[in-house]
Amino acid sequence: MKKLSIAITLLTLMQADAYAFEAVATVVSVSPINETVNHPTQQCWTETQQTTQYIPPQHSEAGAIIGGVTGGLLGSTIGRGNGKVAAAAGGAVVGAIAGDRDAAEKWAPQRNGSGSRLA
Repeated sequence: MKKLSIAITLLTLMQADAYAFEAVATVVSVSPINETVNHPTQQCWTETQQTTQYIPPQHSEAGAIIGGVTGGLLGSTIGRGNGKVAAAAGGAVVGAIAGDRDAAEKWAPQRNGSGSRLA
């Protein structure tokens, strides 16, 4: 019984010490604290970049035919006898090649693009 009374006394003393650290005060004045906070913002813009892509020339049958006929007609006006036939054949070959390249350059699609990037 003596141990029980010592334990109760110790517990009571511990409780009394717990209230010894409590402090009460009266508020005298209050002033607001104003602080500017940096809010992150997102800034977007468009940057264009000119790009060019090489496209190999495509063959055009219509350009080759028109160039061959024209070259053959012009070649036949040059030369005499068998030379006239050879000049017509040579003109047809050169005209077909030139017509094919000319048509390929005129009708080839251009791939110039602009890219956008958000930063």
